[in-house]
Amino acid sequence: MIHIQTLVTKRIIIFVLILSSMSCSNGKEQNSLFKDTYMEILTGSIVDFRYMKPPTFEESQKGIKIQFPIKRPDTLSPLKLYVQKDHINIDFSEFENRLPEDFKFNSDSMSEIVDYLPYDVNTYSNKEYELISFKDLDKTFEKQKNQFDSGGILQFSKVLFNREKNKAILFFRDTRNELNSTESLILFKKINGKWVIFKSIGISLS
Repeated sequence: MIHIQTLVTKRIIIFVLILSSMSCSNGKEQNSLFKDTYMEILTGSIVDFRYMKPPTFEESQKGIKIQFPIKRPDTLSPLKLYVQKDHINIDFSEFENRLPEDFKFNSDSMSEIVDYLPYDVNTYSNKEYELISFKDLDKTFEKQKNQFDSGGILQFSKVLFNREKNKAILFFRDTRNELNSTESLILFKKINGKWVIFKSIGISLS
């Protein structure tokens, strides 16, 4: 009897260790993906119009045009980006026909959906962007509506990993106001141990 109990106990311990190991692995991938890609998502999607001034009439007469890329003044305060704390629910199977063949792994029983945003997203602010997490969308619309330094409202889905954990898909929504919003799928690949944005697919524009 004692022998059977010991055997059962050992199996339970092994099972718990396996689950713990899988959880740690998922957490590591989540943190790695976010840290490797969130700045590229922001700089590729968010436009800070505060310092993108068109040329004056006199400058236009002289043939002076806006020069790209425009250097951001160091004296400018960080652009406020409101980030929804809760991930939005997305059914990735709805976008199956838009995905490249090697990213159609939604139906694979070994694919996994985990959080993209870290719980402490605010701590990833920097001199260019101030990330502010929120829960109530309506209140946040009102808050940022008249703010000169607001860059809009960002919403992310959870991220879908393939079984090998070297490809991933994310749904992203960037909203300036109720009538100005873009939605896209962002496809990631892991190359030489680092996550990179492989492709961005536009879903809607309003």
